[in-house]
Amino acid sequence: MNADPVASIIAGGLAAGDEIAGCTEQEIGALEAAFGRPLPSSYRAFLAVMGKSAGEFMRGTDMFHEHLAGLRAAAESLGLKSHPPVELRPTDWVFAMHQGYQFLYFDASAGADPAVFHVMEGEGPKPVAASFSDWLDGAIEDEIEGG
Repeated sequence: MNADPVASIIAGGLAAGDEIAGCTEQEIGALEAAFGRPLPSSYRAFLAVMGKSAGEFMRGTDMFHEHLAGLRAAAESLGLKSHPPVELRPTDWVFAMHQGYQFLYFDASAGADPAVFHVMEGEGPKPVAASFSDWLDGAIEDEIEGG
């Protein structure tokens, strides 16, 4: 992960410092308890610094704390519409869904900084980043450049 993704988001004009809020350790622990396994350290670090909000960063994408509990069920429903159907493994954590027709996930058992996969409605999973950290850095860069 970028040495300081929050600084990049602020410097890129995507958020003011007071628009960025992380999850508490208790909130992260509750997500892990519901999931039934620990989340990778790179993703836990993201949650701790900006898991609740990050200004305009990823606006329109459900990836912050208030949406996380329902993402897997929504992704599984979308996956059934894909050809061939996308079946998530018990260790797959869905961390983002955009407009109900695409989602991002990683295998939480694949180490501290797992690869990220993308599923678009009607399509199978495609690798999009070698690690969650790489995905986050790329997403920040894309949004700054597109802003």
